[in-house]
Amino acid sequence: MDVSIERILDLKFLPIIDYELMKNPKVFVETLLENHVSIIQINFKNAQQIEEACIISELTKEFPEIKIGAGFLSLAKDAEKIIQCGADFVVSSILAKEILTVSSLYQKPAIISGFTPTEIFEAYKTQSDLVQIFPAAQIHHKSIISILEYLPDANFILTGGLSVSSALEFLRQGAKAVGVKGSIFQKDALADENYLEIGNSIKSFKHRIDTLIY
Repeated sequence: MDVSIERILDLKFLPIIDYELMKNPKVFVETLLENHVSIIQINFKNAQQIEEACIISELTKEFPEIKIGAGFLSLAKDAEKIIQCGADFVVSSILAKEILTVSSLYQKPAIISGFTPTEIFEAYKTQSDLVQIFPAAQIHHKSIISILEYLPDANFILTGGLSVSSALEFLRQGAKAVGVKGSIFQKDALADENYLEIGNSIKSFKHRIDTLIY
């Protein structure tokens, strides 16, 4: 299993941030590392942002201990460009199997998504190390129990609109990991570059995962 996937599963969550909200990427990464988080997914939402994706290689060169993935991808050509820019893994919020072909060529992991039972099963059949269920906020937390009855060996990450409480509940019900964005990276704190508050949010969320108190 790839080290990026191992880190997500060990941490039990994948922090996610939209590229345009990273006011100071280097300080942001430093904040993650100071709080013992060495993995991040950055969402690149349009062609212009994808053109700027080589910020990934700059960050990993300065902080070799961080693993950076790129999310919000749907096209194979975008996945290829971003991998060439240094992404350690790629993520699609849809069932974009063509991204798996590209990631396999570059020997990088890809996480693709499903929402309906059929989509989830199709994503699972690709034998990806980690399958994303998206948007997780639209399903009941006990649904993961039913899904795991059919696919007990699957590693699922649930992402999309989760609060801290709902993220923890999915973990309690058997999800291997959750993807969290606004629930730990509040827009006000990011806009104000309040990295102390951001660090405290990460620390609190990690503690609550460790104790599953919500």
